[in-house]
Parts: sequence; C-alpha cells; structure tokens
Amino acid sequence: MVLNSFTVLCVEDSKLQRETIKKIILPYAKDVYTTVDGKDGIDQFLKLKPDIVITDINMPNIDGMQMSKMIKNRYPETPIILLTQFDKIENLKKAIYLGIDSFMSKPPKEDDLIKVLESIAIKLQHKLDAKKLKEIEANQEKVESLLVFLKEIGHHWRQPLSAVTTIATSYQLKKENNLYNSVQEEINDIARIPEKINKLNDMLLAVQNIDFNKIELHQLEKIIQISDPIYNNS
Repeated sequence: MVLNSFTVLCVEDSKLQRETIKKIILPYAKDVYTTVDGKDGIDQFLKLKPDIVITDINMPNIDGMQMSKMIKNRYPETPIILLTQFDKIENLKKAIYLGIDSFMSKPPKEDDLIKVLESIAIKLQHKLDAKKLKEIEANQEKVESLLVFLKEIGHHWRQPLSAVTTIATSYQLKKENNLYNSVQEEINDIARIPEKINKLNDMLLAVQNIDFNKIELHQLEKIIQISDPIYNNS
C-alpha cells in the first residue's frame, strides 16, 4: 500500500476511540501519532510534521474545526479527515470552506477508513513524484549547461602561449623604461600560469571519467571550478 510511506496524526479526546483508530491504521501506515485535543494536536503537528491528520470535531480546549483551520492556514496541502456525525449543517459548511479533504462518521469502519487513507496517500505520492520530476528536470538543465561549458573550454588551453607572449613583450617594454614595480607584477603573473594550467589539466582529467547518468550535480560543480582566466591582463 502507498499508505505505508506516510505518517498519520489522530486527534481524539476519547481514549477508546483514539486507541481503536490507531490500532486500525498502524499495520498500514508508516507510523501513527495520537493526541487528546486540538491544542495538543497543533503542538504535535508542528513537532512531528505528520503527512495526514484525522480529527474529531467536539474536543476541549481547541476543537477539531479550529485546529483544522490553523493547520490549513499554515500548511494548506496537508490532508485532513474529520470524524463527526455532522448533526449541524453549519459544521459541514465550515468544513467544506476550510478545504477539509474527507469526512467520516464516528466510529469509522476499518475498511472505509483504510480506503479513504489510501486514496489520500496516493494523491500525496503523486504530488511528491511530480515535485521530484521537476527537480530532476531542473538538474538536467544545469548539467546540460555545464556540458556546453565543457565543450567550449578548449580556448583555455590556448591561453598559456598567448599569455606568455603578451607577458614577455610587456616585460621587455617595462624593463627598458625602468618600471620595476610593473615588471615585478608581470613576473608574478608568469609564476601563476603553471599552477592554473595544472588545475585545468586536473579538472579535465576528472571530467573524462564522469558518468553523467549517475553523478550528482553538486559533485560535478565541485569538479568545475574555473572562475578566472589563466592570465588576466586587465
């Protein structure tokens, strides 16, 4: 069952009803939490972050309707099942307005309760799958952009020779004009070139062995770290 991947919070002031509902659901769900009223239900919801909530309406402190409103205001995607006889039409109207996902009579029958929970779990799983698919597609776009970057990276290999030529010419001119400080900067630039070439070489060797069907995006981003040219003549 899909339900075995999700947790359920049961809010019921009757100990007998609470324990009965937990006993029914526990073999099918990932876990079942219980609490005695709406006030404690809010606290436990914020602490445990259950996937589905089942609640009675008439309870002390905060009733099920108030608790449901508080949960839906902050977490509108959380499915809530109300257990009630709905002897008052006003309660039904309020529940519909709040976006309550399902209604069941008390005490709920085991088969009916599991059927409703499984239906809700399937909808939750579809939402999670859709979210995961979007994340995968977003990562694929990033990987494709990185691959384009790798294909164009060849120009970095041509930089060293042109850079050395530029540095040598600049060095000679500045030396002839006794510009010692500028010459020293050129010498420092020359010293940095081999280090940058080695880093580029290491990166390209690492990229050659990548299996792009298995590598995580964050791993690929660690490999590709070229943030400056080999020689900056600005």
